[in-house]
Amino acid sequence: MIRKTVLTEQYTFEQFEEDNIHETIQLFSVDTENNIHFFTNGNKNFIEAGSTIVSLTSPAQKIDKAIEKASNTKSQTKD
Repeated sequence: MIRKTVLTEQYTFEQFEEDNIHETIQLFSVDTENNIHFFTNGNKNFIEAGSTIVSLTSPAQKIDKAIEKASNTKSQTKD
């Protein structure tokens, strides 16, 4: 599954990596000026807020995240 994620000041690249450490392959990013930067040999200096990360991920990972989000929403409404 191809996925795109927009980074912000609140949701940084480090958080993206933590959230997607398993079964995600980072392909490239698109910066705020629409320049494409491919991920190669650990080169991540071009990542900044406003960049969009394009990656490949397992469909199972998306399902797991949806279930987790639904569970969090359900528990918040009970409080």
